[in-house]
Amino acid sequence: MVVTLGLLAGCSSATPTASADQTEASNAPKVGKDIEKDPLKIAFIPLSTSGVASALELKAIEDQLLYYKNAKLQVFDPQFDPSKQVTMIQECITQKYDGILIEPMDPETVGKAIVEAEMAGIPVCTINPQVSQPHAFGIKGSDYMSGEIAAEYLCKAFNDKANVVILDAPAAQMASVMYSKGFNDYLAANNKTEMVVIDYQNIDNWSLDIANQAMRDLLTKHSDIDAVFCASDDLALGAVQAVNSAGRADEIKVWGAGGFPNALKAIQDGIMYGTSFQDYYTELSAATYLLLNHIQTGKTAITEGYSETPIVQCPAFPCTKENVDIIIAQSRQAEIK
Repeated sequence: MVVTLGLLAGCSSATPTASADQTEASNAPKVGKDIEKDPLKIAFIPLSTSGVASALELKAIEDQLLYYKNAKLQVFDPQFDPSKQVTMIQECITQKYDGILIEPMDPETVGKAIVEAEMAGIPVCTINPQVSQPHAFGIKGSDYMSGEIAAEYLCKAFNDKANVVILDAPAAQMASVMYSKGFNDYLAANNKTEMVVIDYQNIDNWSLDIANQAMRDLLTKHSDIDAVFCASDDLALGAVQAVNSAGRADEIKVWGAGGFPNALKAIQDGIMYGTSFQDYYTELSAATYLLLNHIQTGKTAITEGYSETPIVQCPAFPCTKENVDIIIAQSRQAEIK
């Protein structure tokens, strides 16, 4: 059976190249499996099993594996701890898993364990945050584009003049996550000198509650906040709660990233200004089929002699009250609770 990847429409991928000294590795034997008949063990290691993003990702994986009754999916919960992710990868190696889908918490720490899995013949797909070490493939939403979109739409909303605060990704992931870079680069490239980022905070564990408290503190510290850009919808919803509690909902516009169902509802209700929509459901559906293809063909970074990891980049686009009804009607992601 050939695995088709129709869900990848609208995504692009980088072509890996092999260095001369990897020729021997690229000639390593490929031992694939019959993905319709052979027993398969697949691991999903998110940042944590808590949160909306993880639920969206898991639902997509489960839905695609429904067609493969021979496949067993094991979900691990590292609870935002990179050392636990390393231990879980090592467990997958020991128990001879056939494939791993992982969202790395600390790219450098986890990257070394990913290489060990690839050397053991297990293809690894990294989701969103990427690691520098070559592996089978990665798939990610457009974090940089999400930041650009947020900057563009907030500039329009405030006629290019506003005080902005940013609630960004956890500090440990900043090497591979570029929401705020996209935001700031857009302002610089378009000479938006009166759009001023007056404060910035990294939010641990992508936590709504931590974002809520951080936003409360920022509202106390700054009386002149006009807009908030958040690196995920969970952070945005935490900020929205704080803004509403302060009685400043009519003054401050909050923009998120992700397109989580509860954020789409908040936009629809006029509670949240907008988000940079990324289709996690389609992204993880594609990742699942790609991983099955690697299991079927026996491909890993080792057999292919990769010096760089091929990355599938999925797009982001703006979601505001003007188009949120269309997105909710058309997106599989919006249905997931």
